[in-house]
Amino acid sequence: MGIRDWFRTEKRAMTYESYIWLVPMSSTGVSVSHETALTSPTTLACYRLLVDTISTLPIHVYERLADGGKKRADHPVETLLSGFVAPWEHNEVFRKKLTSDAILRADGVAVAIKVRGQVREIHRLDPGAVRIECDRATGEPKYTATLADGGTMEFRWQDIIHLPAIFTGGPHSKSIIDLAREAIATDIIMSQHQAKLFANGARPAGLLKVPGKLTEIAVNRIRDSWNSQHQGSENGGKTAILEGGVEFEPISLNSTDSQFLELRKLAIEEIARAFGIPSVLVGSLDRATWRNAEELSRQFLTYCLRPWLNAWQSALERALLSQKDRETLFIEFVTDDLVRADLQARFAAFAQAVGAPWMTPNEARAADNQAPVDGGDVLRMPLNTAPANSNPQGNIDESAAA
Repeated sequence: MGIRDWFRTEKRAMTYESYIWLVPMSSTGVSVSHETALTSPTTLACYRLLVDTISTLPIHVYERLADGGKKRADHPVETLLSGFVAPWEHNEVFRKKLTSDAILRADGVAVAIKVRGQVREIHRLDPGAVRIECDRATGEPKYTATLADGGTMEFRWQDIIHLPAIFTGGPHSKSIIDLAREAIATDIIMSQHQAKLFANGARPAGLLKVPGKLTEIAVNRIRDSWNSQHQGSENGGKTAILEGGVEFEPISLNSTDSQFLELRKLAIEEIARAFGIPSVLVGSLDRATWRNAEELSRQFLTYCLRPWLNAWQSALERALLSQKDRETLFIEFVTDDLVRADLQARFAAFAQAVGAPWMTPNEARAADNQAPVDGGDVLRMPLNTAPANSNPQGNIDESAAA
């Protein structure tokens, strides 16, 4: 069986339902796995923020220049990273899948299909079917995939794109889902509790007090009649009509009084902290202001997104660029849009940069995706910043003339 045939016929040996008893349980009794974790609203928000951002950022192959600059390289890998990594899969979909594997299942793994040393395609591997080992003598990793027919196939580390989540010392990394299991389970339970409150009419349940003794048939009739009229969010606010001396006595339980909202906020902050994401970016707006929105974006890029992007860049360079190519080429994400200021501030910064010996007009235009203009490749030197011993205006030195 060739590698293309394996990718076409790969099947999971077990479904989630068949191994649910293997899923670690939290202290709350809720099982948290890569398939159930996303039922936590906060986990889903963090997951989507990371996956969607990483998958949609532009990524290119660059060449290092002698003056310290860089330029887009004309390299076959550039075509893969900006187009389709396989005939059936766009690069953004591939990045979304691999990032999702790393977040939910600890390791994202893919193999670069090479022909005579040239990368032709990139295929994702099911992380559950890949065993990672390290050579004790050299430390080199070895990747072995289990095939659909029960056989195995080994891959060279030079051909593997390995995106780890949290490194803990072993060949396999740890997933955020496993390490933040308790916080995620708490968020799931509180979300379920909130839904049950609304299922009961968005108010606490109560007691129906009836004078005298009722038969079992009468009890069931009264309960069913009450529930049919007043249970469920669609029945909230209806007027209750009581007869025959029946009285309704509500049970005094209130979500706010039991600090439900405070606990919910704490669960949101703990999960966001585990992902390294400012809680404001996943909907917790208690500390949000108009002034700190740009700063929060920088924090997200610096402390959360940057480590993921660096891991992606390193993994891609290892598998897609030869050792000789890596001497002059590198792979990098474009993150300018994440911290781009508003239009007025950006134009003011460009005007100041072009008016000083820092950027040429064409460099400023290129940063804003504008075409170059004639004469725009010259740095401008303000006259009031000229050296003291220079004479740009041709003025005569009066002391010398005397």
